Amino acid sequence: KLLPADKISGFKYAGYMLYADVYRLTNENRKCLYFFEKARRQVEADSNERNKAIFYINYSLFYKNTGTFDKAEELLLKSEEIAEKYKFEDLLLAVKENKADYNVKRGNTSEAIKLYEKMIADDLYKNMFVQKVVLWAKYGDCLQIEGKLSESIKAYDKSVELIDKSDNPAVLNTIRIPVSGNKAVAYMKMNEFEQALFIIENSKLLNPY
Repeated sequence: KLLPADKISGFKYAGYMLYADVYRLTNENRKCLYFFEKARRQVEADSNERNKAIFYINYSLFYKNTGTFDKAEELLLKSEEIAEKYKFEDLLLAVKENKADYNVKRGNTSEAIKLYEKMIADDLYKNMFVQKVVLWAKYGDCLQIEGKLSESIKAYDKSVELIDKSDNPAVLNTIRIPVSGNKAVAYMKMNEFEQALFIIENSKLLNPY
């Protein structure tokens, strides 16, 4: 018995995306791009708008990793337009996060700071604890790059504060350690070496295990 057309389309799309991911992991960009384009034609012929929005986000990541930021942002815009139209709130959040990350990658940290501040003000990660911890850490990193050292320390403190409030803070040490390390670096840039040393000695940075 033949599969329905939508099932065949779904299998083809999944196969193309699988190949694209394999070649992405092996850094074979031309082959990766070939299968992304096959997947694009397949998904754009489909009527599932959510799948299209997700695809454009994934495709944008390929272009981000190859340094083609204009194309990456063009694809993010396509995803954003669909997500806004159909109220895909989780995908809108993914678009916002990727926009901020792209700006960091391009060295446009001032724009990334604005996006992170908007995400924090809107409390977009209200029900997503780990993402909120990481958001404050990324915000702190951007502030430090911009030379706003005191503000970056406050952002790192907020990230660690959230970790300490969790049910099992020890599990989040993989986040706490780099956050504390970056906070120590901020203090060193401010010539507050004693404070930096205190953080290093009390944050398991010398012996994390």
